[in-house]
Amino acid sequence: MLKTISAYTLEIDDPDMAAEEILAGLDPEHNLLKNSLAIIACHQDYISSGAVSAICSKLPCPSLGGTTLASGAGGSADLSQLTVFVLTSDDLSFSVLLTEPVPEDPSKCIRAAYAQGCAALSAKPSLILAYIAYNAIRVTGGQSIVTHLSRASGGVPVFGTACCDDNADLRESAIIYNGQAYMDRVVLAFIHGALEPEFYTVTIPTEKIYRQTAIITDSDGCLLKSINDIPALTYLESMGIGQNNTLLKVSTMHPLVVDYNDGSAPLARGVYSVTPEGWLLCGGDMPQGAGFSLGYIDAEAVLNSAGQSLDVLLTRRPASGLLLVSCLTRGLALGSSPLAEAEKIEERIKGRLPYLLCYSGGEVCPSRADGGVIHNHFHNFSLVACLL
Repeated sequence: MLKTISAYTLEIDDPDMAAEEILAGLDPEHNLLKNSLAIIACHQDYISSGAVSAICSKLPCPSLGGTTLASGAGGSADLSQLTVFVLTSDDLSFSVLLTEPVPEDPSKCIRAAYAQGCAALSAKPSLILAYIAYNAIRVTGGQSIVTHLSRASGGVPVFGTACCDDNADLRESAIIYNGQAYMDRVVLAFIHGALEPEFYTVTIPTEKIYRQTAIITDSDGCLLKSINDIPALTYLESMGIGQNNTLLKVSTMHPLVVDYNDGSAPLARGVYSVTPEGWLLCGGDMPQGAGFSLGYIDAEAVLNSAGQSLDVLLTRRPASGLLLVSCLTRGLALGSSPLAEAEKIEERIKGRLPYLLCYSGGEVCPSRADGGVIHNHFHNFSLVACLL
C-alpha cells in the first residue's frame, strides 16, 4: 500500500518557521509508514534563504526535487511556494542518489548512478523519478539523459522534470538532494515493490500544429542540422522564426513538432541553444527521416488541455497520489494569469486525490506506442502525469 501526504509553506525568509509549517502539515509521527520519500518543489529563494536545508534536515526520510516556476498541492498554488509531497509505504522501498556532474556524453555517468541506486534495492525498481538540472540539459539534451537511463535500467519507466525558475535564462534553477542544491547533476529516486504507475501526456493540440510539414534530413541525436536539406536555422527563418537569441525567445511559443513514425503521438520539442553552424540543440532526439512541423501554444490550449487531462485521470483506477509536471511555457502562455492552469487543476481535483504540481524546463514521462510498448521520452510544451 502507498500513501501520499502534502504540505506547503510561503515562508521564505525564516527557515525555522518554514520547517515548522511543513512538519505541522505532514505530521510525520502519525502519518508516515515504514519507508518514505519526500519530493520538494520550490521557488529558488528557498534555497538561498536556507529554508530548503532546514526543512530537509528535519524530515525523517530522504528527499529530492528542485526549483520551479510555481508549485501546487492540496488547495494551494503559488509562484512563491515551497511544496513537499511525501510517498510513504510499508511495502515499497525507496533509494535516492545524486549523479556526478553530467558531461556531454552522459552514458557512463548515468550507468554508474543506476548501478549504485539499485544496490540498495533487492530487485529492479518499478519506477524511477528523475530531477535534472537545467544546465545538464543544455550540455547534452534532455532525451540523451533519459535514453541512457532507460538503457541502463532495461526499460524501467522514468518520470520527472528538468528544473526551472522564474528567470528568463533559468540561471538559478537547481535540483535538490537531501537539502543541498546542485546546478549540473541529476538526482534519482528508485522505487521498488508492487507499484504499477499509469502515465498520461498532453501536448500541442492537432489544431495548433501548422499544416506545412517537412522531413529532418540531417541530425545527430538532439542536434538538428537540416530540414528538407536546408540548414535548420535557415529553414526556421523562412517560417518566420528569428535568428539565434531571437530564435530562442520566439520558439518558446512555437514548438518544433516531431513525428517519430513509431506509432506514438508526435512530440513537441524546444530549442535550448544554437551552435555557430546554425544547428539547433533540442530537448529530444531529432532523427533523420522523422516528420517535422511547427506548432504554437496559447492560453486557450493550456487551460483546455489541463481540464481535459484531469477529467481523464480522475476516471481511471483508484490511486494513492498524482504527480503533475507542466512545461514552464504553458505558464508563460497564460500571460497575466500564470496560475490559471494550477487553479484549473485544483478545481477539477477538489480534494479527491493528493497531488503535486510543478513547472518544468523539460518533462520526463513514458509514452505508450503501438502494441503497448513503453518508451521513456523527454517532452517540451507538455503537461505530463504519473498516477501512483
